[in-house]
Amino acid sequence: LVMSVIRRISPAGLMSPRRQAEAVRQSFGQFDIRPKNPDISVGALSGGNQQKVVLAKEILGNPRLLLLDEPTRGVDVGAKGEIYARLRALAAQGLGILVASSEMPELIGLCDRIVVLRQGRNVAEFIGGVDEHTVLAAANGREA
Repeated sequence: LVMSVIRRISPAGLMSPRRQAEAVRQSFGQFDIRPKNPDISVGALSGGNQQKVVLAKEILGNPRLLLLDEPTRGVDVGAKGEIYARLRALAAQGLGILVASSEMPELIGLCDRIVVLRQGRNVAEFIGGVDEHTVLAAANGREA
């Protein structure tokens, strides 16, 4: 985990041990990655914690926009909630987040705006509160 974090925030791979430890500690804290052992292999973590590591690495570079494709696919319900909470907090801090997902509750819960594409074309756009039935109707070419 330490090396993947270092490569993300220091392209040359040069970083003091103190800065390394601090970057990893912050990542573990921000995303509640468990167990809190920075020396553990990412492959040894649960699926939810692996996904949190991926998100933590991307955030370390201080991006202005985060592109997520199926961000919680295969993640348990508890980890999903933690990931959603962190994404909402990042959005509230001004980070732009674009989510592509086939999970309607995920989109409705995370997104301020939902754009429905069908056969590569924009067929509907919803801003603010919208229900699952309305979005699915648009996706299937029907009126709600």
